[in-house]
Amino acid sequence: MMHEGNQRKSAREKLRLYNRDVKPFIGDNIYFHITHKDLANILQAKLAVAPIASNRLESLLKRLFRWATTKGRHVTDLTVDPSEHLTKFALSKSRERVMVDQELKLFVNVLNKLESSFTDPLIVALYTGARRGEVFGLRWAELNLDRGEWILPKSRTKNGQELLLPLSQPTVDLLDKAASKREPRQQLVWPTRLNPQKPMSGFSKITKTLNELMEKSANNNGIYFEPITIHDIRRSVGTGMNGLLNDDGHPVIPPHVVERVLNHKLPGLQAVYNRHNYYAEKKAALRVWAEHLEALRKGGAD
Repeated sequence: MMHEGNQRKSAREKLRLYNRDVKPFIGDNIYFHITHKDLANILQAKLAVAPIASNRLESLLKRLFRWATTKGRHVTDLTVDPSEHLTKFALSKSRERVMVDQELKLFVNVLNKLESSFTDPLIVALYTGARRGEVFGLRWAELNLDRGEWILPKSRTKNGQELLLPLSQPTVDLLDKAASKREPRQQLVWPTRLNPQKPMSGFSKITKTLNELMEKSANNNGIYFEPITIHDIRRSVGTGMNGLLNDDGHPVIPPHVVERVLNHKLPGLQAVYNRHNYYAEKKAALRVWAEHLEALRKGGAD
């Protein structure tokens, strides 16, 4: 199955999941010795520690054995699919967590005080609305800081569409500062300390730290706080941009421009005929959003 498809990133992810979650259970057993019960036990074990991830694992197992009994049958000689009646155990639930301005103020101020290698990429995520993987996998080759631009190649976007982002001045200033500390031949903006070719990881630890600091700050300010994840930053940016209104109650940033900033696909025929890249509109939107965040920061929060 690892040969299935031609997207290298997807294949690497499948192999990583297989080596982590499947191979420890089945070892070197050949396909013929693996039963439905074996696969169900693997899913039950995953369910106990990561319910939603167990659903992704179920999909992986089904694709693995579907390949083994169809396209890969000449390799495996397998005729019976042990994954055929596997079901997803966990109910997926879309997150709806969004930080409102009061919480964004806390978040901005916590980030400004946070002494961590995660601080800068988290700020860039907040100022651009880019996805976690896009930010933490940022490469110097994608940036033109003289023009204040980030060109995100289609190989690194979720929808396979290249994204040109005109960066706000605070974002450019932050990246200029990072560039002054760049090591020779360093390709990633934020690599791990031990391997300069590998992007940063360890998100659960920094998420725990952020939530602890924000909860403390919220308590000091008499604000109710619900824990966040790094993925919630992007949703908060989109919602926050759409929520900026002028004195007449009209959106400061048109919703379709917010969609372009977030690199969402256009619906229907618009995707075919609307090739306008909204450069000026995106630049204005990210400038307005940066000004909003700067105003929140200067408003102060303990």
